[in-house]
Amino acid sequence: MNTKVRRLAMRIPLDADGYLRRECPNCERDFKRVVQKAFDTERSWRSPEGLYCPYCGLQSTSNTWLTKAQVQYSKKVLAELVARERTRKGIKTLLPPPHVSSRLTRGELSEANDMRIVRSPCHSEAAIKVSDRWIGDLHCTVCGARTRE
Repeated sequence: MNTKVRRLAMRIPLDADGYLRRECPNCERDFKRVVQKAFDTERSWRSPEGLYCPYCGLQSTSNTWLTKAQVQYSKKVLAELVARERTRKGIKTLLPPPHVSSRLTRGELSEANDMRIVRSPCHSEAAIKVSDRWIGDLHCTVCGARTRE
């Protein structure tokens, strides 16, 4: 069996201030991290062990912070690519046809310009946005230190 591994690159929209939405795999609360360049994937403020949630303080690897909407969108993009490849190769019986439209529109995943900006005293360059309704302490997303707002 001939298998190839391919990388899938897709754009996840930023809000108007250049922040990328993230969701904690533990408490499932949303926050946003600043992204300075179009293809910056938060590398400059990421430890090898991962990010810390500003709300619950959990540290997790960088591949676990996608929101449910981002995961759903990535599955849709992947299903479309599989369908195109199947059509290109004339394969009709290996897999059931994915239930996606033949074309994805650019506006299917959008990002609201919501939340308030906060800066950690220990890593002020790693600005984040948190829920307007959050009233508790926060954790630095870089080192996990607890800070009072």
